[in-house]
Amino acid sequence: MLKKKVIFFDLFYTLITPQYYLDRNENDVINLTTDEWETFAEDIELYLRRATGKVKDEVQIIEEIISKSGLSVTSNEKEEILKLRKNRMEVALTNIDKTVYEVLSQLKKRKFKLCIISNADSIDVASWEKSPLYALFDDAVFSYEVGYVKPQPQIYEIALKRLQNNMD
Repeated sequence: MLKKKVIFFDLFYTLITPQYYLDRNENDVINLTTDEWETFAEDIELYLRRATGKVKDEVQIIEEIISKSGLSVTSNEKEEILKLRKNRMEVALTNIDKTVYEVLSQLKKRKFKLCIISNADSIDVASWEKSPLYALFDDAVFSYEVGYVKPQPQIYEIALKRLQNNMD
């Protein structure tokens, strides 16, 4: 019996790294530093709510981060924050490091099955299908879609089962 070769990858800070820009970012809309913004955005309770899909609505995600900051923000500011965050993530997903792309392409040529397992919310991966990586992967398991985050074993079990079903 031939064994299938599968490699699992994390997406963020492994294959891509979302960068803050020099000009304008989410935090600039409400006059916070990037560190302050990240403190609120990565608050463990909020992070788990969106990363496990308990909150999928993009506007609600932004509202919960802003709420954690205690700041009063207008509707226009919320819209701008969301737009800037989505754009920042899209840039990270579409501007792939050449070496990363080449290595993944070589793995595909060698008949490896490739799968992403990533803790992500709906904003983080809204542009996944626009990414050059999209076509290289046989599947992508995003935590907000399946309700589990790494290192919970269920997210790995889901990935294995989905890949196994794709190989039959």
